[in-house]
Amino acid sequence: MSKMTRIIPSILLLKERVVKGKKFKNHIDCGDPVTTLITLESQMSDEVIIIDLNASRNQVDPDLNLLKKICNKIMTPICFGGGINNYEKAKNIIRCGADKILINQNLDDVELIKKISESFGSQSIVGGIDLNVQNGNYRIQKKDKILNINPIKYIEKINNLPIGEIKITFVNSEGCGTGMDTEYLKIISKSVSKPLIVEGGLGNLEHISKCCEAGLDSFGIGAMIFFADNNLFKIKNYLANQGFAARLR
Repeated sequence: MSKMTRIIPSILLLKERVVKGKKFKNHIDCGDPVTTLITLESQMSDEVIIIDLNASRNQVDPDLNLLKKICNKIMTPICFGGGINNYEKAKNIIRCGADKILINQNLDDVELIKKISESFGSQSIVGGIDLNVQNGNYRIQKKDKILNINPIKYIEKINNLPIGEIKITFVNSEGCGTGMDTEYLKIISKSVSKPLIVEGGLGNLEHISKCCEAGLDSFGIGAMIFFADNNLFKIKNYLANQGFAARLR
């Protein structure tokens, strides 16, 4: 039997609102976070990824009050990220009720990763890696900086850290609905032992199905639920009808 497919809404927070943009830019308001997440839970979201954009951009403390409100209203597992550059921030996020933390910009801080893993378990950490295309080649992106390093070697290095999962985001197609580079994702999949979450470019049901056929099973989605006529029930029923395992109740 195939692995259970996970459909994971990707929620961006800015000024206590849900926002969504394209290629990490031009964000527009998409509603109230608590109401949005209650609705997604009612549609059987498998997990949610929540990123505090202000904390991420400015390396300031995340909005813990809003996180507490969300955790008090939903039972869906929460992965929370945004500017996690020290142990205290990670500890406070977990204490608020988040199940996992997403670390991206500070993923190279091995001592930080080890300390969080020792305290809360490796399963509590998701390593976030952003990819962008430069002159036809994939490169690692850190904020607005493109690193001239081999992405696969970098991903392999991150795979060896004490983390539970790796999240790959395609910046150049994020929010655009143009589909994913499944051939490159196959290369990444063969290079890692940790479970993968992929995001950036999923625009319709066929895009997800194509990724499932490539062996992927966990998908972060944003534009599909905010800017198209989709809900999680529709997505999961489609996948089930295509023969992929999906949680429907």
